[in-house]
This record gives sequence, structure tokens and C-alpha cells, in this order.
Amino acid sequence: ESVRDAFYKLQTNIDNIPHAFLFAGPRGSGKTSAARILAKIVNCENPKKVDGKITPCNKCSQCKAIESGQSMDVIEMDAASNRGIDDIRAIRDSVKLSPAQANKKIYILDEAHMLTLDAANAFLKTLEEPPAHVIFILATTDPHKLPETVRSRLTTIQFKKATAKEIERQIERVARKEKLKLGAGVIDLISQVSDGSFRDAVKLLEELATGGGEIALESATEMIMGKSTLCGDKFFDALARKDIKTALEMVENATREGVSIKNQTQLIITRLQSALLVKNGLDGDDIDTLTSAEIVDLLECILDTQKLSFATTLEQLPLELALSKWTGSAKKEVKEDTGQTSKKKLKNVRSMSSDNSHWTQILDHMRGKNTSIETLLRAATPMGIDGNIYKVGVCYRFHKERLETNQYRSMLEGVVSEVIGIKPVKVECFLTEKKAEAPAPRQVSVAEVGLTQAGDNSIIQAAKEIFGQ
Repeated sequence: ESVRDAFYKLQTNIDNIPHAFLFAGPRGSGKTSAARILAKIVNCENPKKVDGKITPCNKCSQCKAIESGQSMDVIEMDAASNRGIDDIRAIRDSVKLSPAQANKKIYILDEAHMLTLDAANAFLKTLEEPPAHVIFILATTDPHKLPETVRSRLTTIQFKKATAKEIERQIERVARKEKLKLGAGVIDLISQVSDGSFRDAVKLLEELATGGGEIALESATEMIMGKSTLCGDKFFDALARKDIKTALEMVENATREGVSIKNQTQLIITRLQSALLVKNGLDGDDIDTLTSAEIVDLLECILDTQKLSFATTLEQLPLELALSKWTGSAKKEVKEDTGQTSKKKLKNVRSMSSDNSHWTQILDHMRGKNTSIETLLRAATPMGIDGNIYKVGVCYRFHKERLETNQYRSMLEGVVSEVIGIKPVKVECFLTEKKAEAPAPRQVSVAEVGLTQAGDNSIIQAAKEIFGQ
């Protein structure tokens, strides 16, 4: 409602529109789409006045150019890749030029919080003394990372996640436009998984549309969640037993099937949140095997490790780390009989010390250097030393491949050498269980075969409806 109210005030007082905005809110909430709508409001050649507010016609050359992204006077930039002081200086030089065709020149700066401090400070002078023909729109998911001096000069409009009804209306709109038939329950499934993101909802629908024909709930569930879902009772039962091996095996199976672990993690969070509501007397879907305190702890572990998704190419690693921490495996010493393991898997290998003191020290040292490697080692087992070769047993192929990358191997060998006192030392990894199957082919989304524009347009249409366009 705050976005709709803000736009209503702008449309009823178009002559006094602010020169700089901050659109703040979660990803996929319609910030850039709203910025384009604002660009049309101020640049439409034949605006209409409906109920006292100015509304773009969506038919003139300016509206069409903005809609298609072809307007010379609406400049969209990604601050993540244009974040330096030189980029801002280039903007300062270009704003001096009058619009080529439109009434106003609009600069839309996405991910504005990625600007460097020097770049943000360089932007201040332009914000303090803006040309009359320019409007700046800064969009961000993290407004507090912008300096206060910049934020104080912007008119802030706060965006929120879309409601379930708004997501459902958008899905229905796209389905009608693309002539897709959706089975009962499919819209609810997409709405749940997209978690209030217009963009994610469209992408999921595009992926489901690749199969052709009617989209049934069963096939949609399998495609989105995979056959090995991580939000069912079996998964939570394993967590309740603190059975980290079973939990990680389920994550591995889902990964091999090409399931989006990101979507699965969001579903886990949603299920835990629903169970937490039940524990506190509200309606929801309970998890009988977990207590309220356990649910809170598990949610904190999962949410705390999500920031690692930007630091690793292993999509499943943040979830694995969260599960390892929660089950307590990150605090337990490895208690496997490495001597027996060595006899089964390798011969002529000198056994590790019975108390695994070296291994514990290696984990402690690695924690301070690289938590991603430490997490992989928590699921591994020391197998012995053969000369200057330190042997490690791992259960999963993708763990082995990751540890054998040049960067990880070099760091691991440095820590092992420091702990055991052998220089140089070479670390070799061995699979201690049946080798994993090759990953299933990735599902090709419709976005990759030409329907991206349809998705973008549908998000804009949804934004129009929300903002009363």
C-alpha cells in the first residue's frame, strides 16, 4: 500500500515531482519495473487524467520506447559493474546534456548499495544541485549500505514482498498471455516457492512451460522440487535424530538430480516458519519431531549461512554447513576407526593416532582460514599417512572434486604440513563410499529460448496493477 500511495501522490502533483528517489526493498519486488512506470508518467506524450492523477497512455512513442528498453533518455545502469568514481563522473558529465526526445532524462541505478564510498561521495554534488531535466532513481536491496549523506537527499519509497494474491494474479496473467493450462494447485505451488518475488514466479512458470501441454501439479512439484524433496517428513526426521549422514545424503541426491537447492532451502525455511507458528498457537503445518527451541536454532543456522551463497559456486554448501552446525557435527571429533577403514580401502598406510588429535587441529586451523574447506572436511575422515602423503576419505564426489581444486588443495596442504610437521606434504582424497552418479542434465528454462521478454513484460504489468496503472 505504501508504494501505491506514494505513486498516487506523485501522479496528482506531477509538477512538483522530486528529482531523486530511493526505491528500497527485497529482490524481485518490482523496483526497476516501478522505475520504468515513473519514467512513463513524466515522459508520456499523451497522458490521461483519471480520478485526478496523471496516467501514461502506454501507446505513444515515448511509452513504447520505455517499455521496450529503447528510450535514449531512460538510462539503466547496474551499480555492481559501474560502481567506481570514474563511472559516477561520467554520469555527472552526461546529465548536463538535455534529453534527446523526452521531457525528462531518467537515470535508473540498480543495486545502488554496491557503489564505492568514493563514488557515492562524488554523486553528492549532482544530487545537491541537479539539472531540472534529470530524475535519479536509485534501487537497492540494502539501503543502509548507502551513506547517510546520500540517503538524506533522496525521496525513499519502501517496497515489500508481493502478497500471495499479487503473485497469483501475475501467474494467471502470464498463463493467459502464453495460453498455458495450469492444473489445480500449480499456482499455489509457484506462489509458495517464489516467496513474494515477481521475477522468481515468472522464471518458475517459464521453466514449467518447457514441457508443453497442461502443467499438472505432480509434474510441477517434481520439476521444481525434484524427486528428492528436502522439506518432507523424512528429512526433518533425520534432523531430529541428529543424523547428519542421512541429511547430507538427501542433499546430495537432490543436487545430482539437478534440483535447485536454493528453492529447496526456501521451502525448508517456509516449512520451519509454519511449524514455529503452530508451536505458538497459530495455524500452520507442524513438525512433530522438532521442538520450538530446535526450530528456532535450525532457522538461525540456515539464515546465518545463506550469505555464503555469494562466496562459493557450490549451491548446496551453505545448506550443508547449516545442517552440520545444527546437528553438532561441527563440534564433534571424528570417532571413526581409521585403522579399520585403512585396511578396507587402502593398504600399507600408517594409521593415524587413535585420538585423531592431528585431525582436530587441522579442522581448528582451517576454521580460521577458510570455513568452506572446513565444512567439507567435517564430512571427511582422516585415513592415514604414507610417507609424505596425507590421505583423506570423503563420502561424496563433489566434495572430493572441490577439495582437489588448486586453490583448496594448496591451502589444505599448507595447514596439514603446519600441523603434522612434514614438509612438503601432499594431500590425496579417496571416495570411501559408492561413487555418485553424474548430475542430471539441467532443465533449460524458457528464458533461455526466447520468452525472457514476456517475463519482463508480465512483471511490469503486475507492477502497473499494484500501482494503479
